[in-house]
Amino acid sequence: MLPTVAIIDPAVKKPALTAFNDLVSISPLPLTYHLPFVHGLTSLLQLDPQQIKGAVLLGSNLSVHDHSFQRDMLVSWLRKFIEEHKRPVLGICYGHQLFAHMYGCKIGLCNPDGNRKFGLRKVKLVADKYLRMKAREQEIVVSHTETVVEMSDEFEVFASSDEIPYDGLRHRQHLIWTLQSHPEATQTFVYNNAMQFELDPEIKDSCYGILRHFLVFAAAAQERVLKKKLARPQ
Repeated sequence: MLPTVAIIDPAVKKPALTAFNDLVSISPLPLTYHLPFVHGLTSLLQLDPQQIKGAVLLGSNLSVHDHSFQRDMLVSWLRKFIEEHKRPVLGICYGHQLFAHMYGCKIGLCNPDGNRKFGLRKVKLVADKYLRMKAREQEIVVSHTETVVEMSDEFEVFASSDEIPYDGLRHRQHLIWTLQSHPEATQTFVYNNAMQFELDPEIKDSCYGILRHFLVFAAAAQERVLKKKLARPQ
């Protein structure tokens, strides 16, 4: 089996196939696609974890508070993947919230009335030497009703905005990065989420640059970087 990056799509109604196809075009490694809440975890469990160099957990209309057999199985698989196999993961929207929830953060409504935040949001990302990213501020598509409302000590802020202080997190020990926004968003995603605007190609390209940084890092499998990160004083 060739080394790969697993794209995990927790969708239950509208799979993110357009985004997956776009990610294939920017990834230095082959990608595999998984729909755990539709087809279960069989496709993930059949892969050799040593050959999966990283994973991206996408968004969903589900809440992290919605418990199910598939959700609990996915959390178990992710913990082992992160903590035992020491692999990097990127969480987007639902993925952001699930990783945060797994490691002690509190997830709640982003608006007291329960209304969804959607559209474009200006997000500030900090520099990251592991992903080789410079600090940047850019517009990213958003669509969510919940978010991280309290951050645990296990994380530090990776991205913030005027509306959402914990718009992205990174774990202090494990190789976990998260974003509440949708850097993988395509025009299909915009329409599927009832947003009526044309996604600027420059915004999309800049957002995919974030994803490219993570995919390149996963492909490099830099064990020396991992050892330095795990040895970093807390």
